[in-house]
Amino acid sequence: MREKFGRSLRSFMAGAALASLLAGGALGTGWIAAWASERILAEALEVAALDFARYAESRPAVETAGEAAGALPSVVGHRVYDFRGQPTGPGAVDAAALPPAVAQRVLRAQAPVIGSTGLAGEPATVYVALAGEGRPPQIAELRVDQSALRTRTEATLQLAAAGLLPLVGLCFGIPLLAFLRRHREGLAASERVAYYAAHEPMTGLMSRARFLAALDEMVAARNGTEGALSGFAVLHIDLDGLKEVNEAYSHKVGDEAIVAAARALRAAAGPDALVARLGGDEFAVACPGLASPAAVESFAASLVAAVAAPRTVEGHAVALTARIGAALFPQDGDGVLRLMKAADLALDRARKRPEPGTVLFERAIESELQRRRELENQIRETLASDAFDLHFQPLFAGGSGRLTGFEALLRMPAGAGGYVSPAVFVPIAEEMGLIAQIGDWVLRRACDVARHWPEPLTIAVNLSPAQFKAGGLSRTVRQALEQSGLAPRRLELEITEGLLLADDADIMQELADFKALGVSIVMDDFGTGYSSLSYLWKFPFDKIKIDRSFMRAFETDERHVATILQAILSLSRALRMRVTAEGVETPAQAAFLRELGCDEVQGFLFGRPMPLIDVAATILKDAQREEPETAPGLRVVGG
Repeated sequence: MREKFGRSLRSFMAGAALASLLAGGALGTGWIAAWASERILAEALEVAALDFARYAESRPAVETAGEAAGALPSVVGHRVYDFRGQPTGPGAVDAAALPPAVAQRVLRAQAPVIGSTGLAGEPATVYVALAGEGRPPQIAELRVDQSALRTRTEATLQLAAAGLLPLVGLCFGIPLLAFLRRHREGLAASERVAYYAAHEPMTGLMSRARFLAALDEMVAARNGTEGALSGFAVLHIDLDGLKEVNEAYSHKVGDEAIVAAARALRAAAGPDALVARLGGDEFAVACPGLASPAAVESFAASLVAAVAAPRTVEGHAVALTARIGAALFPQDGDGVLRLMKAADLALDRARKRPEPGTVLFERAIESELQRRRELENQIRETLASDAFDLHFQPLFAGGSGRLTGFEALLRMPAGAGGYVSPAVFVPIAEEMGLIAQIGDWVLRRACDVARHWPEPLTIAVNLSPAQFKAGGLSRTVRQALEQSGLAPRRLELEITEGLLLADDADIMQELADFKALGVSIVMDDFGTGYSSLSYLWKFPFDKIKIDRSFMRAFETDERHVATILQAILSLSRALRMRVTAEGVETPAQAAFLRELGCDEVQGFLFGRPMPLIDVAATILKDAQREEPETAPGLRVVGG
């Protein structure tokens, strides 16, 4: 409002200046004409007075002044004074004397002295000194009729002024009009700049800067109040489905979908709410009067429903949803930055949920974030200092029960002899983009350790999709083998079937390169997710690992588990692939797998993941065996 008033005031002042200049030009032209007219009349008086003086001075007596006056038609009367200002000549008795100051001024002047210019129709008066040879100085007072001259002069000057006025208007008006036009354009540009500074151009909603400023005003206005009316909520909104719209149709349709969602949010939020587009597919809403979590959840649900309402954009049916993070004032933050951070943290959690919806900020969210930041720093420091560790879980032959090798499992020290769970730090390392570097370290370290083991013990290493995405993985494997001296046949590389979903030619080439090196390729966690038998014939795996979920199902007498396991083993034999069963924890499971003829078993029943220092003892204990046990269950080694 203040800015609008200021712009209106500036426009009014500019218009007033134009009117003033035009009026001033007209008045100035009239004043110049009047001044010129008076100047012409004054010069005519002086000429008449000088003519009178020259004529009178050429006569021998003062009385000839009357003759001089008669010789000048414009002189309608005269009187002669002596040098003291006393009247002389005819009519001197009735005439008043000149003031001494006037008489002295006329006698000292080098030119006639004008008494009046004959305004209001009266004759003009002019005084002139007379100095004849052999005569004392005298003063002549002449009354001159200038009415005819005044009429002619004023008419001529008025005509000239009338012609001059348009020229004056052009001289002053054109530059002023140009100035006013530029002024209006400047005002319009300023208004556009002010608008775009306060509004997001595509949707017309508040800009981020204006939203934060308005939110700051809202906080300041409520910091001194008490009760429910002092509370309000800030909601950070993320649209879901926009990427799919852009890919399926076009970015133009996507932009129109954003505009439609913005209108829906504006309408659903109500007239008292602040609604802003923060950028991309992110919006923010600040709504007064929401003082409880229940009220916020109800309000947020109305926003989600408004965004998700079916709509057609550019002839296409567009489906969008929303995820919302909400924070309450003042309990979640008593300042703008704190409130926005709380809403952002809540939105981060909402994004991680499988379904769209709303998350209200909790202190636990902030604690989790702090813990995550600490873990991120710890991961960077551990990688930089080469402080990661490997544990090794043994694998045993299903028939003989002899040790066949180990699987390398990554561990991150947590201090005081403990370790951070891989389930905790590995996903974070993946999000940080460090898992490929860590995976390369695991590969090199595992090969270096395994080269000291007796043949034919193998080492199994898990490969992550990030390592394949980084490229050059087969080169890394070859370098690890060359540097360690480990025989390629003793290295097993485990991949999950999820890696094969994309059917990427580069990935298939990497797998082919592994085979060319002579290493074994293992499909890990077979039987879960999107398991497909086509993977088994598209690429000749050397071994598959049955997921531990089958062993858990076996323990609960899940129907058909035994039949499925039998089918997997039969298929594997037909394709000449070995089979390893994971998660074996009970003697009954071990006995069942032995009856099925499973090639290898792995699980807590036979050995938990152990540090490197315990690996040698496990290898030695297995080497001291002479005959395999004949019990139905496999022998426990190192358990």
